[in-house]
Amino acid sequence: MLRADCEQLATEEVELRTLKTSVQAELESGRATYDARLGGLTEVELAVRDLRVKADALAKELSHLELRQGQIAMQRANVEEGILERYQLAMLDVIPDFHQRAPITDTEDARLSELRELIDRMGTDINLTAIEEFAEVSQRFEFLSAQRNDLDRAVDQLQKAIDKINKTSRKLFKDTFTAINATFKEVFPRLFRGGQAALSLSGSRRARRTRRSISSRAERRRSPPSPSCSRSSSSSRRRSASSTRSTRRSTRRTSIATTRSFAR
Repeated sequence: MLRADCEQLATEEVELRTLKTSVQAELESGRATYDARLGGLTEVELAVRDLRVKADALAKELSHLELRQGQIAMQRANVEEGILERYQLAMLDVIPDFHQRAPITDTEDARLSELRELIDRMGTDINLTAIEEFAEVSQRFEFLSAQRNDLDRAVDQLQKAIDKINKTSRKLFKDTFTAINATFKEVFPRLFRGGQAALSLSGSRRARRTRRSISSRAERRRSPPSPSCSRSSSSSRRRSASSTRSTRRSTRRTSIATTRSFAR
């Protein structure tokens, strides 16, 4: 029994030693693989670092080139603007076929120098667009002149219409005033039991306001003396005098009131 147990333990020991050997072999293989991969990772990190350095250098060079491109574009714009202002030529219209043109001769070069000296003596305050500006100003002047003529014609037409209206108004006023004056002459004696009255105008024709006034004259009536009224002659005279005064006062008041109303 004891011998069998010992053999079994020996067998298990052998198996455990074999398992240990195999595990140690796998561990060594894993360590080798780890070391290889760690070396590769280190090489990759070094390559990435080199690439980052190169990328930074390329970014700096790119920013420098972009800055240079902006400067060249600005210089080109200045050159194009200068050529357009000085020679009235667009550089993009001249450059494409410039190489196909005939070379400049001495005569043309001398003429060019002469023209440059002439422009330099004339100064830099020359307005090369004066012709175009003059055409625009002339067109604007013609437009404004036409509008002014239209306004003058409209003013003349309005003045003629106003004169016509004034003439018609004066005629209507004169006819109406004549009719009112005739009616007033007929009505006044009926209202005041005799007398005369008339309407009149005062003021010049060109004045804006014309005053209207009424002139009236009351008629006195005397009753013939009778024998039956001999005793009361004095009282009748007083009554007639008082009635005359009252008639005059009423006539004056009516004239003043009517004159004020017409003057308003």
